[in-house]
Amino acid sequence: MKREDTNSLAQEIASIFESIRENTYKGGNRFLLTGHLEIGALLNREFNSYILNEKSKQRMKTLTEKIDKVVKINFSKRTLYHALKFYQAYHGKKLDFRLSWSHYRILSAISNVETRKKLEKEAGDKGWSRDLLERYARESGYYGGSKSLKWNRPNGENYHYKIVKNEISSQKNFGSI
Repeated sequence: MKREDTNSLAQEIASIFESIRENTYKGGNRFLLTGHLEIGALLNREFNSYILNEKSKQRMKTLTEKIDKVVKINFSKRTLYHALKFYQAYHGKKLDFRLSWSHYRILSAISNVETRKKLEKEAGDKGWSRDLLERYARESGYYGGSKSLKWNRPNGENYHYKIVKNEISSQKNFGSI
């Protein structure tokens, strides 16, 4: 990435953040979601989905520092990563504007597509809060990575032992009371 490309990309992302901040009151979730989708598209094009290697991490750090100088409110490096994941999960798909950016951040972290669609539909239809959606996402086992393994209960006999510490001095004290 050339230095001028970093500057132009940072300016473009900063202008989208500024547009989101200025227009959110007009359309609520619509501006917020489409803005983050645009940011995710820019990042996806820039990094070609390879965000975890060292070179990309350094480029992301440089980009974040440049954007941070322009955008003072509601910006962090994590926001860029969330926007990229959001784009990768939802580009070209119809968004449910009843759900907020917080809802879609949780949904885009769910690795199983079918589970994500099911939770998105239920959250919109039933009016789930962000916390309730996060609880159901965690219960699904696909939130934040691959399906988690559940521990099986042990088979066979279980032995319970009681550990008793005999102190002669404490027994003598009880006897004298």
